Amino acid sequence: MRIHILPVGFDASVFTHSAGPLVKFGADKLITIHTPMGEEKEKVEKTLNELKKLQVPTEHVTVESKTFIGIVQEFIRLFNRFGESDEIFVHIGGGQRHLGVALVYASFFSKRNIKLIPVLEYGSATKSYEYAVIPPLSPVELTDPQKRILKLVAEKEGQTLRDLAVRQNSIDPETVAPGILRHLRNLIEYHLVSFDPATKTYTATEIAGLFSD
Repeated sequence: MRIHILPVGFDASVFTHSAGPLVKFGADKLITIHTPMGEEKEKVEKTLNELKKLQVPTEHVTVESKTFIGIVQEFIRLFNRFGESDEIFVHIGGGQRHLGVALVYASFFSKRNIKLIPVLEYGSATKSYEYAVIPPLSPVELTDPQKRILKLVAEKEGQTLRDLAVRQNSIDPETVAPGILRHLRNLIEYHLVSFDPATKTYTATEIAGLFSD
């Protein structure tokens, strides 16, 4: 199945242009995305009505989260609704900019068959578009021990190395502390854990939750 995910704005032509992947590759399903609409509702609905003319089954998703990471998590769940054999075309050239950025970011954390579609727009009176179809990047792959330490850090804010070592091995924490420290240094480098030198404590960063299984 070919699914096209479209963050919709005031202009449908960025999606319906004959050179675009939506027309070029075809679609079995469209998913349109927008935040809760206010004054712009009439203009967005005009775009939605233009997309209906393609006569493709369409689902509209209203983004509920008020934080960027929350939106990313919504989009990860959206991608993961589909099977590994489905083709997911993610359009990032229309609609609200932060939704396009969040879609790109979410694509890093899903193992589905995703293709990102950026678009360049030229002209004013007569518009022309240049499309690209590119694969998403993959985030750093954590080892199982790194995942366990990250989970340990995330369960409680502001833990010292000894705190973590005791939780890992209460009988002999000194034996596990060097290994935990090594993993913590990697996690800090990956921006998944922060270290406070004043209190010598470790805390999971906001994006750490995106790496949980």
